Amino acid sequence: MDYTVPANRRAEIRFTRGSYVVTAVLAAGQTVTVSLNFLSPVVNNVCVVQSIPAAPLNDKQQWEAAPLFVSAGDRFQIASTMTAGAGTVVSAGGISGVEYDA
Repeated sequence: MDYTVPANRRAEIRFTRGSYVVTAVLAAGQTVTVSLNFLSPVVNNVCVVQSIPAAPLNDKQQWEAAPLFVSAGDRFQIASTMTAGAGTVVSAGGISGVEYDA
């Protein structure tokens, strides 16, 4: 997920969440990471969850970020990465808010 507040706009981001669920046991040394990167000219913020290596079936984690008021050019990125191995996961992330004229 990638969202940048457009020029001449502001946004109230009320809800930001990322999560994962292991659907097939991760291999030895294999991990999954779900992260939020909030990039702003004023402040940068990151929320991250990472599995243990070789996480078992149905291992799950999630994070939620506090509500934010953001300005034009501020950017949200939610990404999920998994190291090489035989395991599988389902990951998700998203934001909810209201965008309005600056």
